[in-house]
Amino acid sequence: MHLGDFLDQLEHKKLLSWSWGYENKRALYKITEPERKSVTYQIKDAEDVALRIAGRENIPWIPVPNPGNVDLYRETQAKIAVLNEAANQL
Repeated sequence: MHLGDFLDQLEHKKLLSWSWGYENKRALYKITEPERKSVTYQIKDAEDVALRIAGRENIPWIPVPNPGNVDLYRETQAKIAVLNEAANQL
């Protein structure tokens, strides 16, 4: 799942709110966690925030590696499916 899709999932669970945009051809993610100020991140740092929350909440997720093409997306989805299966067996 791409970062934006996962941030949507976290937002639906009320674990954060977020928005994104571009500045100087760079994607920027503005993330607000409950009871914290909004922070603007570049993609790698936004992925780190998502990974931290995923770990804390026991939600299996890993980011799609750069350059994020269809093959890498599918490989990452398969890895997340394995993580989900392992989590469901606990």
